[in-house]
Amino acid sequence: MEKMPDESEKDEALSVIPKVRCDVCATILNSLLSKARSFSEDDLADALEGNADHELTGDTVRDRMLSHKKGCNKHFKDELISEGYALRQCREVVEGRSDSDPCLWRAPDRPNQNAADTYELWKEIFFYSCEQSIGSHRDAMVEVLMERLEGRSLAEVNRTALSREVCEVTARCGAGAKGKKTKGEHQAKAKKPKAKGEL
Repeated sequence: MEKMPDESEKDEALSVIPKVRCDVCATILNSLLSKARSFSEDDLADALEGNADHELTGDTVRDRMLSHKKGCNKHFKDELISEGYALRQCREVVEGRSDSDPCLWRAPDRPNQNAADTYELWKEIFFYSCEQSIGSHRDAMVEVLMERLEGRSLAEVNRTALSREVCEVTARCGAGAKGKKTKGEHQAKAKKPKAKGEL
């Protein structure tokens, strides 16, 4: 049985959210834009709300759980956890960083379903980062995205830059960074991590 976090561990996790919120928001939004059926208001709203049909598995309990998987509860699992994203100390995964702040990092391999479904405190950081950005500002984000994407195809759009801008400005995730840089330096690139630095 897994040990649940105590109050001090939860408080520490909550203090990390402002440091990674923009990266979580931008990574999720970039992924959602790549999967959106179109850039219409309805399709963008459906993407950000997490409204998607799921394949029936035949397992009644799992099918019921999947039917309730929407919004940030869906996004942090599908767009981050299942894609291999985790938190690492920046010094381990970002070239030129020597601090122990957390950075969003993508592992070379995706986790298996059991690992993705296992509770870990750092996964709550992803969920609450999504809730405090996309979850809280979804309607305004859809409106801005519609204006910026009107009449354009996916190939004409720099999704990474647009996602970062919409998250920083419209979802207001940049305001909580307390003077820290937010233009991608927390998003870990291709540096191999040192052993056991995962938060």
